[in-house]
Amino acid sequence: PESHLIATDSLTNRSITIGELRNRAGRIANGLHKALKPAEGDRWALILPNCVEYVELFHALLWTGGVGCPVNHALKPAEIAHALVVSRPKFVFAYSAAFPRIVEGIKIARKELASQSINWPEPKILTVIGRVKGYPRIPNDFLDDEKLTIPHYTDTTTRVASIHLSSGTTGKPKGVILTHHNFIANCLQLYAHDPSQFHSNSRTVAFTPFVHIAMTTMPLFFGPWTGM
Repeated sequence: PESHLIATDSLTNRSITIGELRNRAGRIANGLHKALKPAEGDRWALILPNCVEYVELFHALLWTGGVGCPVNHALKPAEIAHALVVSRPKFVFAYSAAFPRIVEGIKIARKELASQSINWPEPKILTVIGRVKGYPRIPNDFLDDEKLTIPHYTDTTTRVASIHLSSGTTGKPKGVILTHHNFIANCLQLYAHDPSQFHSNSRTVAFTPFVHIAMTTMPLFFGPWTGM
């Protein structure tokens, strides 16, 4: 139902329902379309903390035909730079509180790519949760009155939706591509796995960084029972 609550956060004290997401993401997408004229397949880095704005903006950029590139906002400038070298976004949604580190990361990434004879134009920066003088603020400055037309694609198996970074356990993080078909398949897999567990009243808390390391390395040292 339109009133179903899908996200809430303690950073901005916002919450959003599925109906509000459909409305706001479409309006933000239209604002981005009008102001920035993004092309199909343009990449958008999301250097943000978990929040309602993150959900809105990820859906909005997909709505414009773009590709989302999530980057941890808490990384050091050199680490942000590596993420940008991998993804090479045209636009950056930048958390205002991390703005200096993000700008420094962009400079390092451009210098590194230039040393490889790769021309990566300086990306357009849009600030989120707070305003930085001289830079547009998203979503406030891009919330249009009307929603952008929803795009439809006949084949989503090869249409890229996002570029994520691997954990970097055995080296520098690698770029991992997910298509729109991947996202749909993942949702259907969850439902097929256990519909009685995944329903409107279920809640999940994931401690992914520690659990990821524990689940992949502990069984090697202590045996599968301890690992599980």
